[in-house]
Amino acid sequence: MATPQQSARSNAVWKLQKERLSSLLKTLMQTYTVFAPIKQDETRYEELATEDAIKDITLEEFPLFPAKKIFFPKEETLFHFKGNTLTPATPQKKPKVVFGLRRCDLNAIAHQDIAFTTEHPDPYYQARRDETVLIGIHCATAYDEYCFCGSLNLDKNAQDIMLYPKADHYLLEATSNQGEQLLNNLAQTLPDTLTPTPHSISDEEKTTPGTNNLATINLNHFINNKQWEEPASRCIDCAACNTLCPTCYCFEIHDTSSLPELTKGKRERKWSACMTPSFTRVAGDHIFRHELLDRFKHRIYHQLQWFKDRFGVHLCVGCGRCIRGCPERIDFRSTINAFKENTPEENTP
Repeated sequence: MATPQQSARSNAVWKLQKERLSSLLKTLMQTYTVFAPIKQDETRYEELATEDAIKDITLEEFPLFPAKKIFFPKEETLFHFKGNTLTPATPQKKPKVVFGLRRCDLNAIAHQDIAFTTEHPDPYYQARRDETVLIGIHCATAYDEYCFCGSLNLDKNAQDIMLYPKADHYLLEATSNQGEQLLNNLAQTLPDTLTPTPHSISDEEKTTPGTNNLATINLNHFINNKQWEEPASRCIDCAACNTLCPTCYCFEIHDTSSLPELTKGKRERKWSACMTPSFTRVAGDHIFRHELLDRFKHRIYHQLQWFKDRFGVHLCVGCGRCIRGCPERIDFRSTINAFKENTPEENTP
């Protein structure tokens, strides 16, 4: 799987007038399956089934739902079985473009890549992820008060192409060889739409002011701190944070069959949620994390400490969906920031 992080940097820049964006997308749809943020009841990443769907794309609203399901569906069949015969249901590889990804969602995909391909490669995820071009849209400022991507040292090159909005045009920076090749091809097909420019995207242009609002500390020193009790006490155990998170990757497996052929059926994979009691239920109906406080801390620590301890990057990307979508608006940042105020220097990484 070729990812932007593994590809050589290009950093070539093209110019695209905003009114010509639809022409570029129509051209992409001739070769790729294209996904983009679509305004429905809520903004979410959906496949552009027809050219008419382009008019429903929104680059101004932050998608409530992440792009995770494109590569890791909420439900999927892994294989069918009949007796001892298994028929895999591995999805077909097909070239796709995911357009309009914010930096947080681009990094979320990169972190999912780590989870699904590093130690035990998942063929289902891999098949969907292969032959994918990631096209980002830069946030010139924080979308709202819940964004904290600037606190997490995110990769600024987790995409193949990044769009930088200007007054009446976009600057498109290729950050991988795959992105540069695609833009070169598009420029040949659409010479009046996409033009090369000598402009270089500065480091300042790549920053997003207003997003550096979470303290960076070693949370391992605070796992038993009583300050976790207040935010956990407000949690209603709905698991919206798990559902909306672009990086939560836990799942459960079910075998289903029906009478009269109990030896015939299928194995399915479905998203699971660590905030629910059933997540740690085992035989004998024992629940390892029965207390809500334990589940609350487990989610935060996996996102902001334990994944980093293992792989070197936070699993969390600071998108703020877990706060934005929480019925109680539980903001764990205030708890962590309070730890920072009384943290000895040696506890700060």
